[in-house]
Amino acid sequence: MIKRAKSIEDFAVGSRQIPSSIVFASLAANAIGPGYSMGLANKAAADGYIWFVIFLAFSLQTLLVGYFVAPRLRAFSNAYTIGDIMGYRYGKLVKYISGLLSILLCAGFVGAIANASGNIINTVLEYHLFGV
Repeated sequence: MIKRAKSIEDFAVGSRQIPSSIVFASLAANAIGPGYSMGLANKAAADGYIWFVIFLAFSLQTLLVGYFVAPRLRAFSNAYTIGDIMGYRYGKLVKYISGLLSILLCAGFVGAIANASGNIINTVLEYHLFGV
């Protein structure tokens, strides 16, 4: 049965009642994107295995953040975003700077995904239309 969000807590964190398996699956699906699938393959083909080590280090960093940082976030029970946490800890200015940096980072991700999608479409259509 689908429940409607009635508060910001329902919307942002599912009233903190989402099973950990669903949270893990959602985070894993978000982390494995064009950077892992196309970026790693492209960089490794061009420059060698150093990019495999770099991406492995990124995965290790993610695990370390989950182990050391995530448990400390429970202290901020009224926070729903990283900006909220930064605001509680360092003030409103830092909260707004965090929000702006988050928007810029997400815009960069959108740009990278659009570029990758354009490259795929270009390659497929060029091969299909011109028989290259």
